[in-house]
Amino acid sequence: MRNRLKIAILLAVDARDGRPFPEQALYASAAVGVGERITRADFDGALRDLETRGLVQGLTSGVTDERTWTLTAAGQHEAARLP
Repeated sequence: MRNRLKIAILLAVDARDGRPFPEQALYASAAVGVGERITRADFDGALRDLETRGLVQGLTSGVTDERTWTLTAAGQHEAARLP
């Protein structure tokens, strides 16, 4: 399931066309993309793996403390390869 979750995350962030994706909304979108119940730990692990691999980058707002995510250039390349 981890790979399906990573794919769902990449596709969800890619669909935002460069606009930052709030983490809570990304969690919900990823769950829908996988098509089954996921835990927050599963989501966090998949997201951190994508971040470690340089495919996504997160930023925490200094004003709202909200964390948002975007694709890196490598993430855009990887997302374009997915069905």
